[in-house]
Amino acid sequence: MTFGTQPAEEPRSRPQLDGGDEVASARASHGEAAGGRDRREIRLRARATRLILPVLLLWAAAWAVPQYWGATAGAMRWVLAVVAVAIVLLLLCAWMSWRGRACRLTDETVAMTEGVLRRRLRQMPLDTISSVEMHQSLSQRFWGSGDIRLLAGDQFSLVLRSMPDPTSLREAILERSAQARARRNRYQLAAITTQPMQPPTPPDVGPRFAIAPPSAERFPQP
Repeated sequence: MTFGTQPAEEPRSRPQLDGGDEVASARASHGEAAGGRDRREIRLRARATRLILPVLLLWAAAWAVPQYWGATAGAMRWVLAVVAVAIVLLLLCAWMSWRGRACRLTDETVAMTEGVLRRRLRQMPLDTISSVEMHQSLSQRFWGSGDIRLLAGDQFSLVLRSMPDPTSLREAILERSAQARARRNRYQLAAITTQPMQPPTPPDVGPRFAIAPPSAERFPQP
């Protein structure tokens, strides 16, 4: 004995407002951007040019202290010890300052973190950037670094100092800034298309003031 099968009813779809396709595509693109945000995140640190002088001083102290330690006595040994400790502390402070400064570039913002004991975070949305400037001194050109200045209007700016490969970083910021502005424009357009349209207000019909018929007293007939 066989049982007849009936086709299952198709699920009823919910009605969509006008502009639903634009909203769905905008949300899909936003989801793709959010999913790929971590993969496309760029983290950079400044060139460690500030560590060159402390490292050279430490190398000189490591060579000079053993050479003159045996030839000196009393107060001169204390002077050598104090100078060596000061150079070590200088190198440690320079390393901590370099380590505590980092730049992070995502699909939405560019951020600069500074400080070790007291952290300071400055960030700028990419869709608000109006200009990206690059400055390189002679020493920075030798070490392959440069300063990137981001401008958002006339009042707010963010400076990324001693960034490696500043030309490529500037191009990446410009590209992601254009993409962020395009996403913002799509969201605004989708929000406009999904708003319900109000019926137009009917204009006033008829004259605002009634005209009186001509009076016989004013216009007597012959």
